[in-house]
Amino acid sequence: EGGLTLTHGELAARCREFGALLRGLGSAPGDHVSVVMPNGIGTLVVLLGALYGGWCVNPVNLLSQPEQMRYVLDHADARVVAVAPEWAERVRAMVAGIDREVTVLVLEPDSLAWLEAGVACGGAGRDTELPPPSPRTLGLLMYTSGTTGRPKGVMLSQSNLAANALAIGAEHRLTPSDRVLAVLPLYHINAFAVTMLAPLATGGSLVMPPRFSASAFWEP
Repeated sequence: EGGLTLTHGELAARCREFGALLRGLGSAPGDHVSVVMPNGIGTLVVLLGALYGGWCVNPVNLLSQPEQMRYVLDHADARVVAVAPEWAERVRAMVAGIDREVTVLVLEPDSLAWLEAGVACGGAGRDTELPPPSPRTLGLLMYTSGTTGRPKGVMLSQSNLAANALAIGAEHRLTPSDRVLAVLPLYHINAFAVTMLAPLATGGSLVMPPRFSASAFWEP
């Protein structure tokens, strides 16, 4: 919504930068990264950047009850939690009692200025290459809503996600000239797979407002 855009090439570079940033924090591919952030271009880079480098992403439902959210952060074995500034204090309190070291990374969801600063501090640039993850590498750990009991984690591999994105793109007949409006929160599997992964996998693009607005929906 702020007018910030990324080409596919620029997005790939940002993904490499975020992987370098995670490495600078002492995290390694295979670790789990929880994400407590609303939609935004920064959130997009966190999710895709972690996947690109071989980390497992755990998008956390922002509408969860506090005890549910704490359970997910603990059960997901998160070593890094990326949080929007308005969530930082609450998440730090949630992870304080977890019996492992958890790094809380405070990031603006609708900006990438933090990425430039973080990479500069870590001494790595956008040319940093990471070995590609194995197709069997765990890529996404997403939890059910927990309405009938404790939330349950659903594990999807890199190949699961790639196949899903390509199948959705084919079913919707998406082409590189198509653009998808992503109004659902990315912590839902529909938004993650249908409105984020599918258009990118088919060479298209997506536009991401922070939330759905009926009054602004038809604005050019």
